[in-house]
Amino acid sequence: MRLIECYIEGFGKLHGYHHSFGDGLNVICEDNGFGKTTLTVFIKVMLYGFDETKKHSIAENDRKHYLPWSGGVCGGWLIFSHGGVEYKVERTFGSRASEDTYTLYRTETGKVSNEFPSGLGEQIFGIDSDGFERTVFLSERRFSVKNDNKSVSAKLSDLVGFEWDVGALDDATDALDERRKYYQHKRGGGGHIGELRDEIAACESRIIEITRSSEELAACERELEEAKATLTVLEARRQDAIKRSTQGEAVRQYRQKAEELEAKRAQKRALTEQLGGKVPDEAELYYAERAAERAHLIEERLEGAARIRSRNGEIADELARAREYLKGIPVKVKRKAPVWIFLLTAIFGAAGALAVSLVTAVGIALIACALVSLAVGAVVLSRKSKEEISPAAVEFARTYGYTCTSPDECVRALSAIIAALEAEGAIIGRQCRELGELEDELARKRTEAQKPLEGISGLGERPYLTLRRLLSQHTQLEALISELERELDGYARTSGLDPSLVGTPSTDKEEHSDPRELDTEIHAQRVRIATLETRCNAHRDRLKEVDEVRDRRAELEEQKALAEEKVRLISLTREHLLGAKDSLTTKYLGKTRERFAHYLSLLSTEKPELFTLAVDFSITKDEAAKGRPEEAFSLGTRELYAIAARLALADSLYGEEAPPLILDDPFCHLDDNRCAAALAALKEVARERQIIYLCCSRSRTL
Repeated sequence: MRLIECYIEGFGKLHGYHHSFGDGLNVICEDNGFGKTTLTVFIKVMLYGFDETKKHSIAENDRKHYLPWSGGVCGGWLIFSHGGVEYKVERTFGSRASEDTYTLYRTETGKVSNEFPSGLGEQIFGIDSDGFERTVFLSERRFSVKNDNKSVSAKLSDLVGFEWDVGALDDATDALDERRKYYQHKRGGGGHIGELRDEIAACESRIIEITRSSEELAACERELEEAKATLTVLEARRQDAIKRSTQGEAVRQYRQKAEELEAKRAQKRALTEQLGGKVPDEAELYYAERAAERAHLIEERLEGAARIRSRNGEIADELARAREYLKGIPVKVKRKAPVWIFLLTAIFGAAGALAVSLVTAVGIALIACALVSLAVGAVVLSRKSKEEISPAAVEFARTYGYTCTSPDECVRALSAIIAALEAEGAIIGRQCRELGELEDELARKRTEAQKPLEGISGLGERPYLTLRRLLSQHTQLEALISELERELDGYARTSGLDPSLVGTPSTDKEEHSDPRELDTEIHAQRVRIATLETRCNAHRDRLKEVDEVRDRRAELEEQKALAEEKVRLISLTREHLLGAKDSLTTKYLGKTRERFAHYLSLLSTEKPELFTLAVDFSITKDEAAKGRPEEAFSLGTRELYAIAARLALADSLYGEEAPPLILDDPFCHLDDNRCAAALAALKEVARERQIIYLCCSRSRTL
């Protein structure tokens, strides 16, 4: 599907506006307030019409928002191609849906078309208006990637061959939620269960009220219970006396086995004390061994740490020397001819002139000497300026393979040396920082490795192997103790021995009660119990109401338990429905995840494998072995992820007849680098589909 041309007679602030759309990327860059968002909404309502809403706020009611501000006709037309056919849709809108008009033409014939009698967007794309906005619209006002639109889910279901309507699953879930509300409200104590709970509480209050008026019954029952308890003790003493008189060898063997069991328990306690009072489990020991191995690897990597840090200091010293030598190179200095040469030339010239008049040969010789002095001065003056270089700088440069014969060469050599040292210093500095991080990790891993060994002595050079041996002994002792306990219990049952009556060896020397004397006491106690029961029954006859209330409470508790069971079944059914929906969603999520990884690699340098796209299209990123939700990142970062996810969803939903992507200034919160990457990605996407990109800044245009 491709947009070709549109005309707005009146829509929001736009009047008599005409625009033609080309293939690929269409950029509309206008100032704030021009009506860019208005244009995007116009395209949507041309395809879907206005969404019905009862909201009165202009911000939440598009019909009220976009009726022409200055009056007049609201509407226009849109020309588009679909399935190789070009159509023109005309719509006008009134203050209510009944006043709207809709006409569709085939542009090649100019005749009215009945191919899409209603729901133009739904029939072309297979999703409703909200789903259309959630997939191909990207704007500031709706940037979230999470999807709860039923039509989008239904279309994705069709793409994977699912025969049910996903919306039916949502409807069933809603029905279960509604039924659950009857039984139990999510908040507060309302619902049928709450009513039962209140009635049970009323019954309990009534029972307490009746019980308070029955102090005599309570006292009688307490006395009766005490009498029964005394009878139980007497009967137990009688049985004990009978058993002690008949049991002998069985008691001795039982004690022998009990002593063996106690010896094993003592061994276990001693071993537990050797383990520091705690017994580490296999998982703790496994992770400690892994931490020790990691610490060993880090120690091997840190073997050259001193050399690297030493080299870091050497580089700093060498840089300081090189910079000092560079600052110490002087400028060129010109030498002046000595004054004595000029004085000597003048003296010889004057004397020669005087001598010529007196003695010709002497005068000529003096004049020759003056000329020689003048020549020497000229030679000195004609010498080129001498260039002075510090020998230490020359020697320093030679150590790095440079030969310096002039200040310029020395400057170039020292500059090259400084650049090389700075580059090496940056590398060594980064290595020093990495060494610091490794040292921190080494400290943590050593702590983790020592955790299960704390408080345990005598483990030797191979502590983990020794600890595993001790743990094996501890496990064997536990198994042996359990076996001895079962054997002891079985022996007591087969021999008819009561373990509670065995006692210690000294018990054999104690005097035991005579069974005949105990029979007399038991008879007297039974007579007393019969008397107390008669008294209690008399009290109960006067308090029958409490039984009726308790029966009612039991009935209510049964109803409450049944209602709670229904709530449990409703919750379980709802979980299965949601699981089925998630299972379905997972089927079509594969392609979406692939496209998400593709677009994310275009938009950023982050690794796509660190991201997870959930069934509701929410995004998490793995950082420090923990998934962080998209809400934990900055607004610009979230928008970058949302762009990739939205483009991936659009690819999954639509085939060759995909609608154009309509982007209403979606990159306004991105930094320059991410904005450039996003714009480059748009160019890539525009090779395959039409894009309408609107923005208000030239810095965000292509």
